Parts: sequence; C-alpha cells; structure tokens
Amino acid sequence: MNYQIMQNRLNSILERDKSMDPIHTCQILKGEISPIIANYIELNHPIEIRYKKEQDSLKFEIEVSALRLKPIGYLSGHRLD
Repeated sequence: MNYQIMQNRLNSILERDKSMDPIHTCQILKGEISPIIANYIELNHPIEIRYKKEQDSLKFEIEVSALRLKPIGYLSGHRLD
C-alpha cells in the first residue's frame, strides 16, 4: 500500500515537472505562433523562441527574421494607410 502511494506521488511530481518545462513550452509556443506570424510576414527563417530566468520569473524572447511584410489591405472593414 505504501509503495503505491509513493509511486502515485512520484508520477504526479514527474507529470507536474513535465508540464512546467520551459523548453517544451518554447516548442509549443513556436508551433502556435508561427502560423499567425506567417499571415503577416514572409519568414526568412523559422522563428526562434528562447527563455531565460530572471529572478523569480521567466522571460521569453521571440525572434523573427523576415524577407518582407505581407500587404494587409483591410482589417475589420477599415483601410490601413
């Protein structure tokens, strides 16, 4: 019985650590953000997302290398000049 409780706790800790992995989060963000950015910018290279720990928080940086901006034209019925 005690072994099962410890095993469940260990699994819970491992799952929590996995879900709080900044490297994995960067990969997920890259997959989510890339298509949105590609709607507005012709990418020269895949976007890069990095993080660094600053005191008690994480700072994420997104780097985008573009060949050109794509023409937007109209947004919500208003012409952008």
